[in-house]
This record gives sequence, C-alpha cells and structure tokens, in this order.
Amino acid sequence: MRYTHLTLGLLSSALLWQSGCTAYRPEPLTPKVEMSTLRQRSPQSVQVSTPKTGIAPNNHSNQYDASDGLNEAEMVMVALSFNPDLRNRRHNISQIGHADLFGMVRFKPEMRVNIDQATVGLATDSDMLYTLLMPNLRQAWNDDETARRDQSRAEMLVTEANVVLEVRRTHVTVLAHELRLALARARNDHRQHLYRYVNDDPMTSALERALALVAWQRSSTSVRVTQGAVDDVRRELNSLLGFDPGTELLLSDQGKNLLVKREPMLNTEHLDQQLLNGRFELKIEEALYRRAEFTYSQAIMGQYPKLRLGPAVTYDREEGTSFKLGASVRLPWPDDAAQRAEDASVERDRARASYVAKLHALRSEAHKANARLARAITDLDALEGQRTGAQETKSLAELQRRIGSFSLSDYLPMIERCEAVEWEWVDAALDYRLAGIDLDHATGRLNRYGSGGEPASAP
Repeated sequence: MRYTHLTLGLLSSALLWQSGCTAYRPEPLTPKVEMSTLRQRSPQSVQVSTPKTGIAPNNHSNQYDASDGLNEAEMVMVALSFNPDLRNRRHNISQIGHADLFGMVRFKPEMRVNIDQATVGLATDSDMLYTLLMPNLRQAWNDDETARRDQSRAEMLVTEANVVLEVRRTHVTVLAHELRLALARARNDHRQHLYRYVNDDPMTSALERALALVAWQRSSTSVRVTQGAVDDVRRELNSLLGFDPGTELLLSDQGKNLLVKREPMLNTEHLDQQLLNGRFELKIEEALYRRAEFTYSQAIMGQYPKLRLGPAVTYDREEGTSFKLGASVRLPWPDDAAQRAEDASVERDRARASYVAKLHALRSEAHKANARLARAITDLDALEGQRTGAQETKSLAELQRRIGSFSLSDYLPMIERCEAVEWEWVDAALDYRLAGIDLDHATGRLNRYGSGGEPASAP
C-alpha cells in the first residue's frame, strides 16, 4: 500500500509538471503561400499606426492614409511594421521581457529522483553571503536583469533606426531621380523638336542636321538611363517597405519642391545633448557596462563560502516516509576566486573604455554630419544664383537662334551648359536633404525618448 501511495505521488507530480506544458500545433511552411502573401501586400491593403518602438519619423500624424499617396512618415510606419528583417529580429527577442522565477532569485535547482531508495528531493545552490548575510543585495540581480533587457531593446531600436534612415534616404533619392527624369524628358522633347525643325528646313546644312540628330540620340539615351535609375531606387524602396518589387508606389511628395529648409545645429552643447539622449548605441554600451559591474560584484562575492541546501522526501520500509533537509558549505579556492575577481575588474574597465570609444566615434559622426549640412546649404545657395543666370541665358540663346544670330554648333553647347547647371542644382538639393537626414540619425533626433524614458523635446 505504501508503494502504491509513492507511485501515485510520482504520477501526480508528473501530471502536475506536464500541466504547464504547451501542446504541439503543427504549422507547415508553404513557400507558395508565403510568396502569394508578399505579392498581395500593397499600400492600400495594409493599415498601420506608428509602432511603440521609440522611433518617431517626424511631426506628422501617426494615422496611415494611402489614398493620397504615402508621405515620409507613412512610409516609416509601413517599414517598421512590415520590413521582413525587422519582423524576424523582433521574433528573436520576443522572450526578453518574460520573467523567470528561478532566474530572479538566482537559485540553481536540481530535481533528484532515486527509485531504488524511493527518494524524491530538490537540491539547490545558493550564495551564502547573499542568502544569509546580505539579502538586500538581491536588488543587484534585478538590476542585471534590467540591464540585459535594456541591452536587447536598444539593439532592436538601433536596427529600427537604421531602417528609418534607409527609408528616408531612399524616399528623397526617389524624389530626386523623378526630378532628374522630368528634366531628361524635357530635354529629349526639346532635342526632338529641334531635330524636326532643322530637318524640315531646306536651308540647314548636313552638318547641322547631324548635330541635331546626335543631340536627340544622346537625350534619348539619358532618358532611358534615368528611367532605369528611377526603377531601381523604387524597387529598393519597395523592398524596405516590405512591398512587392513591382508595386507602383504613389508618393504624396512626388513632383513637389525637393527642398525643405532647415539649419544645422551650430550649438555644440545642444548637439552633444541630442547625441546622449538619442543614440541607442550608447544605451547598449551603458547596459553592457552595468552587466560588467554586476559580474564584477558577483566575482567579489564568489570569494565567500557557498551554501548547498537539499530537502528530500524519503521512504523506507521500516522507518516509513520522512522529510529531510541537508546542507553543505563549499569553500572556493582563494587563488581562483581572486583571479576571477581580477578578470571581472578588467572586463568592467574594458566596458567603460568601450563606452568612451563609442561615444567618441558617434560624437565625431554627429559633428561631421552637422558640418556637412552647413556645407550643403552654402553650395545650394551658390547654385541658386547660377540657376537663375542659366535660365536667363537659355532664354536669350533660344531667342538668338530663332532670329538667326546663333548657329546650331554655337547654340547646342550653350544650352547644354545651362541644363548642366539645373542638373547640378538637383544634385545639390539631394545632397542637402540627405545631409539633413544623416544629421537626424547621427544625433538621434528621431528618438522620442530621452535618457530618463520621458519624451524628449524636439530641437
């Protein structure tokens, strides 16, 4: 009968253990289904809001509306929600926030079952100093767990910030390529009209007809090359957003002014403060240092004895069922414990040096981005004057050609130089916008949370 009670107890324990398990549910991977899902995704088929990730694209509303095309903020929303790489990364860290009872108390339990002696017991290792002498240091374990979670979250936010950067840069590049394409098509229409005019004029020489034809062919080639560049950068944008490569993405800013006036952050103190509050790479280094600090404290405590506890339920034919509690003390070897403490101290110093190195590198990057934006503004202002002069020169040259004062060999080089100024202005405007985006990223302006977890004020 006593054996029956013991067997029932073991079965009950096994059933209780299995009651917390999750049942297996097969979900086979079907490549054709996954491909179909990707193909069906479009700007109209998704409905998103800004994920709670700490990344704020800009001051636009976080409401998604694809009916009038996607603006920059809406594209960032889509990328943060549907970018395949981000979704995969989030699944990898989905368990970070889960609490572990034994992990919090830092016990290391071992379940022991001995059938021959009919013994069921639970043995656990515990730090004697923590458990018996200084139980308030349990907070150090919680701090280490918090640092680990902060590190994982910051690593995820760094990845998201990089995606936001790529989306913003690619979006502006699309707008610039579309503007270049419009200029190339206008130039091609002009060269085609000029060739037909020259070809229909019986007074035109064969040389001028050849010049007009070559100019038309070159402009046609430029249209094809520019169209290819537009298609490539649009496919890149679709890839970042998680859309099918062939999706015809309507942009609300398409055809509008490429420039959005802004000024660099010339105040060094303001720039440094933005950097400290905004760059998640620094949050990673801070978390790593806190973990190194915890490891060092554990190495120091490891120099003290450890207590081993072992409660057990034992059955004996003569004595019956009894409850026992065993304890033992494990003394660490002094030299080994001192070496571990020294190694942990070196690792803590290395973590501090790593933080300083990362801070120095990010600060250099931020100041470089700020200087680049200042140069881009200067270059753009200089080209504004040249652009106005080129437009006036182009109109004057057209007038001179019509009245016969300019030959075609004189007219075409002058027109091409004027058009080159327009193309240079587009390049300068693109560099200006990219410099502003890079400064946002380098200083962490898109980070909506400050170092204390509260919303950071916008610059």
